[in-house]
Amino acid sequence: KVPGDVIEAFSRFAEMNPDKKMLLFLHTSPSDPNGTDIPEVIKHCGKFGEYKFTQSGPKTQAFPTDVLNLYYNSCDVVLNVASNEGFGLGSCEAMRAGTPIIVNVTGGLQDQCGFRKDGKLLTAEDYVEIGSLHQWRKWKGKLEHGEWVKPVWPTNLSLQGSPVTPYIYDDRCDAIDIAENLNEFFKMGRDECERVGMLGHEFVVGEGDMASETMGEKFIEAIDTCFENWKPRKRFDLWKV
Repeated sequence: KVPGDVIEAFSRFAEMNPDKKMLLFLHTSPSDPNGTDIPEVIKHCGKFGEYKFTQSGPKTQAFPTDVLNLYYNSCDVVLNVASNEGFGLGSCEAMRAGTPIIVNVTGGLQDQCGFRKDGKLLTAEDYVEIGSLHQWRKWKGKLEHGEWVKPVWPTNLSLQGSPVTPYIYDDRCDAIDIAENLNEFFKMGRDECERVGMLGHEFVVGEGDMASETMGEKFIEAIDTCFENWKPRKRFDLWKV
């Protein structure tokens, strides 16, 4: 679903700038039996701009870190408009590389926006109280966010679920909003994009607490807390009568 939204958005953006050569780099398999046949979507919906993939077939092994870092540093902007996302590794890695991002205001992607209310950075404790910001009618225009990101507020919220996960909101962005945000970054120019991208890098390794070292320490702390509070179940002997 979402790859199609990205392709439509990029095509609209490229159409806005017909005298420029625009390239969308997709870090995904071109086709997935359980997902989207992306080349076919591009054929019908990607009428403007150019499209390339970082890999030619299904993912069979980890992508080389140094090559991925090169891609992040070669791009002007990285998009992550997943409809529900627990963290958002790709856009976080882009920020660490100093590349601006466009993200959907959903799930963990909200943390990468550096949202502030009344000048205060929203933390995990704040989100416990206010819940998700994806209810755009309530929050849009009332919060500040980092210069390194252009948040896309979802225009459709629908409940999805499964036996394992009873319900989760599926937050979908409008392709036109994504395209307009792309165009805003484009109009800023490369030098300004590099400047705001470095602000994102500073946020990740600073008050955003998303650096791998910091997250590793937090994981260890969480495991230690788990062991400290562990209460084993009462054991019973079973006898067949």
